[in-house]
Amino acid sequence: MEGEVKKDVISIDQDDKKTTAPNGKNYLFIIAVDDYQGDIPTLNNAVSDAKSVKNILLENYNFLPENCYTLFNSEATKRAFAKQFKSLNEQISDEDNLVIYFSGHGVLEESLDQGFWLLYDAEKGDEFSYLSNDIINRLVQQCDARHIYCMIDSCFSGTIFRDINDLESSQVYHYSSRYALTSGMETTVLDGIPGKNSPFAEALIQSLKDPSKDYYWGVELGLQVRSKAANDQQTPRIDSLKNQKHLGGDMLFLKKGKIAPQPSNTDSLYSSTTKGLDNNSLNNKEDLIKGIKTLLVQNEFKKIADLLEPFVENTNKSDTLFLLRAQHADYENSEISGTSSQERLELRRNQLRARFSSFIDSIDF
Repeated sequence: MEGEVKKDVISIDQDDKKTTAPNGKNYLFIIAVDDYQGDIPTLNNAVSDAKSVKNILLENYNFLPENCYTLFNSEATKRAFAKQFKSLNEQISDEDNLVIYFSGHGVLEESLDQGFWLLYDAEKGDEFSYLSNDIINRLVQQCDARHIYCMIDSCFSGTIFRDINDLESSQVYHYSSRYALTSGMETTVLDGIPGKNSPFAEALIQSLKDPSKDYYWGVELGLQVRSKAANDQQTPRIDSLKNQKHLGGDMLFLKKGKIAPQPSNTDSLYSSTTKGLDNNSLNNKEDLIKGIKTLLVQNEFKKIADLLEPFVENTNKSDTLFLLRAQHADYENSEISGTSSQERLELRRNQLRARFSSFIDSIDF
């Protein structure tokens, strides 16, 4: 990719429903390239960003050094990536989780309708030397991990979501997941000032360091990064991948020494979230926002509107919420009647999600 580029994330995340902490191991696979062997422009902060994220996860969260694998600069060839992923696939069980972090250049080849990661040995203009999103998705599909969470800081990182499917289960804590957190949509993104972090990495690091948090759900982490890093030039995205092993679950990023939450399903989360809503209890607002953001990824637009109603009634935002409800009703009618193609429905669903997301960000809770 030309210009400033950064990382993209695909998330594989796990939460155990029976114990106070997940049973499986957390694996970390980090790939970052500043210096390329050919004519591809050098980046400023890809490797330093990746090392910062690695250190935070190893020091503060339930990741161990022996389960951390890195490929930096000349180590990060296409062959080395494939070899390391194959080795990981042989180690990981269906109780384990995998976080993949990539920081480097990314490109979009319009003629192929395909996005790519550029590893160290990529040759400018030769798409056969690039690592395609299609290959990445296939590798994720083949991996037995319960949760996979990819963090991708690169230009055009959002192309990883092309042809994504919807969440298939409301019990997000019990089932496997395949998520990606990307630094932008299908556009270029910023590398940042030399010696500093990229905007995406800075938002991710700040979120992971937040002393008030004992844990993050993967979706919650993605939405937190989005709210911190979004600007006129890039908007991070968190979403599920088109993958048969994505069953609507979510990965738990649990800090060391902390106790994992144990909700039985999302309904219990949302009922506790709305408890005390009538009197605007301050103790419940953080849980409310978490619940709303999780519902957003699940496309539960009606539930979101119902939860937001008390905060916007008798304000000028109530008209906007009314229009959003009408747009959602129109979408549902099209879905039920079968008058729109799946491609058209997916486009409208994504538009609704974007509009609700912007509306949520505008509300003073």
